[in-house]
Amino acid sequence: MQQNYGPEGSVLMSAALADFALTALFAGTGIILGFACGFSGPLAVVSYVMFLPLVCVGSVAAARNLQANKTGRLFREGRPFQR
Repeated sequence: MQQNYGPEGSVLMSAALADFALTALFAGTGIILGFACGFSGPLAVVSYVMFLPLVCVGSVAAARNLQANKTGRLFREGRPFQR
């Protein structure tokens, strides 16, 4: 990861992965709550509200991922991506 993204890109990619993990937590919680209550009643409202932070945190994660990719391209300066 250091060869492809550099030090700054590695930090951004790690932050994006942490945000994606938080997004998965919100998604899982919302889906489990939704199925537990049959998507009706007051618990369903909590389930639907869980999707708002999912969208917000997921958008931040996607933006950080794009930043990491751009930083990696600038760090490599034309060298190919290492696998």
